[in-house]
Amino acid sequence: MSKNQMLCSSVFLMILVLIVYISAASQNATINLDNANVHGIDGNAINLGQYQGSPLLVSFWATSCAICLQEIPHLIELYHELRSTELEIIGIAMHYDPPDLVIDYAQDQSIPYPIALDISGDAVAELGGIELTPTNLLFDRDGILVQRLAGKINISKLKEDILSL
Repeated sequence: MSKNQMLCSSVFLMILVLIVYISAASQNATINLDNANVHGIDGNAINLGQYQGSPLLVSFWATSCAICLQEIPHLIELYHELRSTELEIIGIAMHYDPPDLVIDYAQDQSIPYPIALDISGDAVAELGGIELTPTNLLFDRDGILVQRLAGKINISKLKEDILSL
């Protein structure tokens, strides 16, 4: 590869990284937790804005997602371990997930954090679109999105990131 080709490749890569960074930053800036409303499986309305002041992990999942079901015990453990740091976790089942399956699974697993149904898909839309499960969104104490994790997560790294908030 010539020096000109290498320079062009480097410039292209830098532009691509900048575009991804700007896109992520603008997506983070447009999320307003006060506009994100769901209903818990207990029937109560949940406004995600009510959790500002605490680190918040919003976990989108589905009962049909094997990775999600493997992840939930780790999130339960994380919730118990970091509850003293005021960590809040909200699990939001995808709109296509049958409510009865979500409720049964949450009860069978004794999930201690709120589980919500996004039957209309409004929360998915309000939180920047969710294209695959699991997708975890980590918000800082001010309600600013600091991480968007799609797919299998590294729970140890997530724990470090939460503690740094």
